[in-house]
Order: sequence, then C-alpha cells, then structure tokens
Amino acid sequence: MVVEALYFQREQIGFALFEVGTPDERTYEALRRYLSSALQGTLLVQRVQERSAEIARQKYILDTFMDDVPDSIYFKDRTGAFTKINTALATLFDLDHPADAIGKTDFDFMPAEFAQAKYDQEQTIIQTDSRCYRSKNQAPADNGRLPPRCPFATNMEPLSARSLSRAILRP
Repeated sequence: MVVEALYFQREQIGFALFEVGTPDERTYEALRRYLSSALQGTLLVQRVQERSAEIARQKYILDTFMDDVPDSIYFKDRTGAFTKINTALATLFDLDHPADAIGKTDFDFMPAEFAQAKYDQEQTIIQTDSRCYRSKNQAPADNGRLPPRCPFATNMEPLSARSLSRAILRP
C-alpha cells in the first residue's frame, strides 16, 4: 500500500491510498498531482456554493430591510446617480418602483437649486471623507415631505454616498 498526501499549492487537502503491486514513484507522483487538482476543484466549487448561498441570504435581508423600513434609504455612485433606493424613497419620489430611480439624480426629483446644493454637499463629503452632513435647508418634495438627508461617504466603488433619513411632514 502506498499513501500519498494530496496538496494544492502548499495546503494539504487530503490523502490518496494506493493498493497496487511494485511502487513506481513517477506514476504515484503524477496520480497525486491529478487527484490533488481534482479535489481542489471540488473544494473550490463547494466554497463558491457556500459563499453564493451566504450572498443570497444577505441580499434577501437587505431587500427585506429596504422594502419594509419606513425611512428613506438610498445609495449613489460618485456622480450622484442613484444605484439603489428603498420603497419609502420611491414613494416620496412618486415612483411606481424603486428601480425607476436607478441612474437618475436629485436633479430629476427636486428643483435645480436644491439638487445642486445637495450635489455639492455630497461631493464635499466624498472629497473630504466626512461621514455625515446634516442640512436644515432642504427642499420639500412635491408631496410636502423633506427629502433624505445625512448622506454618508464610503471609499468602496462604485458606491460613494448612502443615506438613511426619516421623512418629516412640513407644517
């Protein structure tokens, strides 16, 4: 019987047992390499499946949170375009579905002077790596509610700004 350790790079991933006649070192080395590669491929597929399941679970949690939280939440890219908004903000913007805001900016939903002020604030946050900026001078949306406030900057691409805010009815 011949026992060969199976490796992938420097990590030992198992053993192979051979019950054969006269040992031929080159044959066993070749078999060991092929078995190591096949076993590593199987382990990689298993890890990908596990990670995919975890990502799907996290996406489900985020989607549920985005659908059910009454506060406005959004994510933007560095140009100020929305990459994701929640149902509450879609309602505030009078959209049928949150996906309808993807690729649009504040200029599509509020007067230009307020959108420009918000854009300038967000660019300052991105450039200075500030974590939060609160503004008391915000334009109400057409339905009388204040738009989201307190965007946050992040150095992750493609995200650059995200916000969680409570919608407040103007008197």
